[in-house]
Amino acid sequence: MKYLFVLLAILMFMNSCKSQQNKQNDFFIKTIREKRYSNESELLVRQFEDTLKNWININIESVQVLKSLKWCIDKAVFFDEQKHKAIILILEKDTSQYLEKRFDYDELELTSFDYIKLIYANKTKDSWDFYYKSLPLLVIPRNRISTPNTFNELSTFGRIEILTKYYKNNSCIYNPMFFNQWDIENLKIKHTSFLSDKISVE
Repeated sequence: MKYLFVLLAILMFMNSCKSQQNKQNDFFIKTIREKRYSNESELLVRQFEDTLKNWININIESVQVLKSLKWCIDKAVFFDEQKHKAIILILEKDTSQYLEKRFDYDELELTSFDYIKLIYANKTKDSWDFYYKSLPLLVIPRNRISTPNTFNELSTFGRIEILTKYYKNNSCIYNPMFFNQWDIENLKIKHTSFLSDKISVE
C-alpha cells in the first residue's frame, strides 16, 4: 500500500507538469520513469564513489558504518543551472539485526529502516569537492521489518524527496533557492572536522 501511494504521488506530480514542456519536466521524466542519465552525471557519480571508498579505506569514522550496510550511489544527480553544485544520494540497506549499530540506543531494537544519505558536491574550477557531514540522512521505513527496501524503492523515495524542493511549488520549474539551504563555507569547516575524525587501527 505504501508503494501505491508513492506511485500515485509520482503520477500526480507528472500530470501537474504536462503543461510545461521544459527541461525540468524532461529531467523529472528521465530520472523517475525512464531512468536515463547524462554522461556528466555518470562521471560525477563515479568520481564520488572513488572518493567515498577512499574515505572508508583511510578510516574516516563517519563512513565506517557503510561497512555493515549494502549501499550504492543513485545514478540521478541534481545539478544547479550552472552545474557548479549538485546533490548526490547514497542508498543504504541496513543488514544489521539491531538499530544500535547505527544509532546509540539503550535497548536493542530490531532494524526496521533503511537510509538515504544526501551528499553535497561543489565544483571549484575543474574539480569537484564532496561534503558528507551536516547533510541530511533520510530514514525510510520498511513494509516488513525483516525485508529491506530494494535499491529501486530507495531511489524513488530519495528522488521524490529531492524533487519536491528542487522544483518550485506546483511546477516543474527549477527552484534557484534549492541550494541556498546549505552554507558552503560551513560545509567546508565541517568537512575539515570530518576528515580529521578517524578511527584508530591497532
